[in-house]
Amino acid sequence: MKTTKLVSSIVSIVIGAAGICYELATHVQQLSGRSCWLVEILMIVAGIIGIVALASKPWTIVATVIYAAAGIFGIIKSFKYSGLLVESIVSLVVAVIFLITIFMQNYGEPDATPAPKQ
Repeated sequence: MKTTKLVSSIVSIVIGAAGICYELATHVQQLSGRSCWLVEILMIVAGIIGIVALASKPWTIVATVIYAAAGIFGIIKSFKYSGLLVESIVSLVVAVIFLITIFMQNYGEPDATPAPKQ
């Protein structure tokens, strides 16, 4: 489950960064689309939290809430900005992945892999 969390966190950071680059490239004169910025920044923050706290249940819950908030806010605002819908769906999918890992991953137990013999 840690690998799934790591990969989905990296994907969300990349998508958030790509969205920010797109916003900067298309809206050079004016900074419109503040809701796009908010969703992208929330995705990046949640992705960083997801990577840093792979083995922490409370921080996984925090990242799940941030992903869900970004997804819900993005879907609400996607009627005005159509490109925001894709990022919102990705954010909600990652929130569901993190929600599943909250219940499936054993946070209290260390990995049972034996150390290599020398």
